[in-house]
Amino acid sequence: MAVKPKVKVEITDEKGGKITLMMSGNYDPEKIQKLMQVLSQDAEPQNPTQDERGTLIDLLYEAVQFFGERWFDSKSAKELLEQRYGKNVSLPLVSTYLSRMKDGGRLLSRGNRVHREYHLT
Repeated sequence: MAVKPKVKVEITDEKGGKITLMMSGNYDPEKIQKLMQVLSQDAEPQNPTQDERGTLIDLLYEAVQFFGERWFDSKSAKELLEQRYGKNVSLPLVSTYLSRMKDGGRLLSRGNRVHREYHLT
């Protein structure tokens, strides 16, 4: 019986938050490297307060779970984030975070720059 390769990555921030990624079976090492690059990028928003840094993208991802199997755009995601969490965030910041989620494999996208839509993977 062949042993399936496994990869486990744990990232802990200064506030004690932890992200754990586990993969097993056939996977592409280049995709893992790309994911690590996305995770290591400076993800601090430009406008939000210190308390919102590092958690805003998580709140956004949690909020877009509401869409389920439906496609959604940045504006809908922004409105949902405001309704559910009371976060007044700029549309460009929401678009940036949605794009990062797409690059990280958490979302799919379709359309062009003017009207891009996202879907949960």
